[in-house]
Amino acid sequence: MSVCKRAYEYLSMREVSSATPWLGNLRDNGNISSCFIIQPDDSLISIYDNLKNAALISQAGGGLGVSLSRLRAKGSDLMGVQGIAGGVLGWNKLFNDTAVSVNQRGKRAGAFTIALPIWHADIEDFLDCQTEAGDLRKKSFDIQPQVGIHDIFMRLKDSFGNEWHTFCPHEVESKLGIKIYECYGAQFEDYYSRCVAAYKAGLLKVCHVHDAKKLFIRIMEVAFETGLPYLAFIDTINEANPNKHEGFIPCVNLCTESFSNVVPDKYFHTCNLMSLVVGRISMDRLEEVAAFTLRMLDNGIDLTNPPLKESGAHNNRYRTVGIGIQGLHDLVAREHGNFLDEKFMTEIAERIQYGAVMESIDLA
Repeated sequence: MSVCKRAYEYLSMREVSSATPWLGNLRDNGNISSCFIIQPDDSLISIYDNLKNAALISQAGGGLGVSLSRLRAKGSDLMGVQGIAGGVLGWNKLFNDTAVSVNQRGKRAGAFTIALPIWHADIEDFLDCQTEAGDLRKKSFDIQPQVGIHDIFMRLKDSFGNEWHTFCPHEVESKLGIKIYECYGAQFEDYYSRCVAAYKAGLLKVCHVHDAKKLFIRIMEVAFETGLPYLAFIDTINEANPNKHEGFIPCVNLCTESFSNVVPDKYFHTCNLMSLVVGRISMDRLEEVAAFTLRMLDNGIDLTNPPLKESGAHNNRYRTVGIGIQGLHDLVAREHGNFLDEKFMTEIAERIQYGAVMESIDLA
């Protein structure tokens, strides 16, 4: 059977489900990639360039993650004048308004998640961006806030009295030569300790000291009130990154299922998605259908018309794809299985992963 006929069979029998950009944009040779992550650098030109980039991604039907970890904090120096920087909230609101103003080709609303790391000096203000407290002019009700968490913070928050320091990335880089916004694990802990020592020595001025447990409780209170923020565990996702030798993952995407290296103004994370409707596929065919779905996704990378050159560059270099699962409850019922049966549930996922990985090896 030809590749085209097999693709038609899987799609027409509803064993494979295409992501929304495929359904909405493929016929007119548009973008068929689903998920994007961008990261503006700490300059006016880069920020406004990335506001434009966000608009173009939304127009092309993509869901977007935006990391603001590089942007200087409120009270930092600006153009040589001390203490006048307004912080990230104003830029956060501009991205929010872009999501509202530029929808996904009229088919659905713009959808962004905005991320800030737990070590950033503006984290408390950021946590309030959707609460009822504070200045309404600074609220951003139409984006999905996300907080990047490091393991050292999770250890410190286990007891009251443990201090957590937050910093301005611009001040840290200009005074210590440390790029704290692109490291994880042991290197982050080393950089964090050096920043704390520099603050105690009076070298860093834009720094706030929190009780780590109380700050985590505040995150939970905001989540209870608003349903957000997402928590992205930065050390974990970067340690698992197969391409960590040449890049850094600053945050997760809008739907939290895909993330990869991001380089400001060079590589924007771009992911291409489909799902297996496993309730319509017998257990012994999961590997076969997953393998062919991987091939369809890889072919789609060559068919898509990416909204930005940085997205096209990422697609060509990393060819990031994701295969989801739909109809799992139907499969469990059909096989007389149980969601609590770890062995059974693991077998489903392993069959899909094995088929996809083997096909990826063949393509490579």
